[in-house]
Amino acid sequence: MRTYTIWDEMQRMQDEMESLLGTCLDCAPFQGQQSLPAAATQPAPLYRRPHTDVIETENALVANVELPGVDKGDIRINATEDGIEVKVEKAEERSGESKEQGASLKEKRFVGFYRQFTLPKHVDASKIEASYRNGMLQLKIPKQDSHKGRPLDIEIKDS
Repeated sequence: MRTYTIWDEMQRMQDEMESLLGTCLDCAPFQGQQSLPAAATQPAPLYRRPHTDVIETENALVANVELPGVDKGDIRINATEDGIEVKVEKAEERSGESKEQGASLKEKRFVGFYRQFTLPKHVDASKIEASYRNGMLQLKIPKQDSHKGRPLDIEIKDS
């Protein structure tokens, strides 16, 4: 049986607030953000939800995802027409001995981040550009040409 911590409750409250604001304001570029899929093999407490800023420009959506202490090679980005999944798994092991004191040290550490975004229909997921520098992952998702804010004239035909 799994025990719940205060962090589980805080994550639940954050999810509810994002859902409420996204539904009421209907202005969030990425909808349906989740922490971990229910069928994940790793337990949820091992993954942290990275802080993310999403900005909509004239030509693209830009997501800045904070991934501190992570190497570029540990980041996995999966994209489909419907969404983006960012996942980081990094295990570190450190050991040392002090012959003078007759002691040894062995530490293991796991760093995991997970974030999933549902993309709006007016972006082109096949042209996502990703860059990583100083712990910040930046995803640029270009808008499709037909949705760059140009009004469309609709002709009404006689029936």
